[in-house]
Amino acid sequence: MTTTTQQHVSRHKPPVGVTPLAMRTVQAAFASLGNVAPHLTARMAEKLYFTPRRFKRPEREREYLARAHRFHVSTPRSDVAAYAWGPELFPWEARAAHNTVLLMHGWEGRGTQLGAFIDPLVASGFQVVALDAPAHGRSPGEQTDLLQFKDAIRAVARHVGGVHAVVAHSMGGPSTVMAMAEGLTVERAVIIGAPNALTDVMSRFSGFMHLTASTEKRLRLLVEERLGPGLWEKLDLEAMLTTVQAEALIIHDEQDDEVPYNDAVRNARAWEGSTLMTTQGLGHRRILRDDAVINAVVEFVRGGPSA
Repeated sequence: MTTTTQQHVSRHKPPVGVTPLAMRTVQAAFASLGNVAPHLTARMAEKLYFTPRRFKRPEREREYLARAHRFHVSTPRSDVAAYAWGPELFPWEARAAHNTVLLMHGWEGRGTQLGAFIDPLVASGFQVVALDAPAHGRSPGEQTDLLQFKDAIRAVARHVGGVHAVVAHSMGGPSTVMAMAEGLTVERAVIIGAPNALTDVMSRFSGFMHLTASTEKRLRLLVEERLGPGLWEKLDLEAMLTTVQAEALIIHDEQDDEVPYNDAVRNARAWEGSTLMTTQGLGHRRILRDDAVINAVVEFVRGGPSA
């Protein structure tokens, strides 16, 4: 039975930033070109779709990085940068998997973006591990996709001898669920601001980029050619959630302007025994630094009440 906890936090909805001039120019170009050259436009959009932007780490994240033990892990396609915090770093094999919590960021994020969880989890006796997905943070590469995210999660979890829990944000959520569906053993999973159906993510991308219907149709075919036939059915998160075995805490803000709140409702309904914690006014990223959210996550990972 899914439980919904209304966690009303005293915050105002963050203002939506003005779209940069460069982005407005690209949007206008896609809208115009899509009418005369939809295939070419789809090729351009495909490159943009798989190319994450890298953002400068704020000072708070540089501080987390300075205290981390850094290492690299090989994945099927590349190496990824990984980090660990906690009193017992080596050897990985000497520690029980129930002592490790993995932090997984979302698209265009970094492992240290979930840094506010590090010290509270370490203080609770956990070893904390984070990674930068391929083409993100300090990991090499220019393009990546959800399947590479999933492979990186599995590779890092294997490298550290298994994990007790995963705390995942945004696109890190479906990536984690995919890894679990393919054999990653996790006792507790926290999914924050995560999308539901990946076909909806594509629709939102197409709408944001002002793609014509013809261009979007061609883009979907190109993505399927790249990642494999039957892709959109395989990436149906609701179907995957019926196969995973883990206690789950799903956290989402009602004013999230990047991933609709209803995605969390759908995820919670599909994940048997999960708990949905709802926040107000934290948006898509500030939710990662909210004290109430952090406390709920730490308590849940420790095996206490979900929210």
